[in-house]
Amino acid sequence: MRQLLARGAAAPALVCIPSFLAGSGPHQFARLARELGRERQVSALRLPGMRASDDLPATWAAAIESLAASVASELERGPVALIGYSAGGAIAHAVARRIEDDGGELAGVAMIDTYSPEEHDLNRLVLTDALGQILSRDNALTPVDDHGLVSMGGYVRIYPEREAEPITAPTLNLRATVTLSSFGEVAPVPDWQHRGPAEYIAADHFSIIEDRVAETAAHLRRWLDSLSGH
Repeated sequence: MRQLLARGAAAPALVCIPSFLAGSGPHQFARLARELGRERQVSALRLPGMRASDDLPATWAAAIESLAASVASELERGPVALIGYSAGGAIAHAVARRIEDDGGELAGVAMIDTYSPEEHDLNRLVLTDALGQILSRDNALTPVDDHGLVSMGGYVRIYPEREAEPITAPTLNLRATVTLSSFGEVAPVPDWQHRGPAEYIAADHFSIIEDRVAETAAHLRRWLDSLSGH
């Protein structure tokens, strides 16, 4: 379930969590790993059920428990910070809560252009618009197939089960200044989810981890150095 992307030695190691949007997966963090991998180990998780050979989790709690177990095994080797992209940011936050409930401690949680999980209507609009853009892009390397769409539907069904639970780990929220479609300003992230700095990048929801990933990595690097006291 965890795919190693880079082998840097500095702490904390980074574990990335993708969205459940069809076509998403560990590959989305390859450019970020290229930017940060000379310094830190970067790996990415595949959400349970996103491969054709895996069963979809029946509940939100089951999905989070599976992911938290993978992160806990990495914590046995040393400090870990989570990086979640899009809905993966909300998933990373929930995984952090589960880790903390089990007595573990994370170095931090960074959320890259994550919309507030409390904004249900906005999340549906974002998902619809993002999927439309995904389908119109060149997806030769990551085709959007029937299984991907079914898996996305499964996560859309259980996503509202998430409860508003704060975490103690330091957080960073990186926001794209160009919103998807014509939704206007993005609603602020609720205090229970995010108590750390919010920083803005002149990018859209996709370019923030693609064409503008160097800027995203620079923000993450400064934040990670601050966690380490550099």
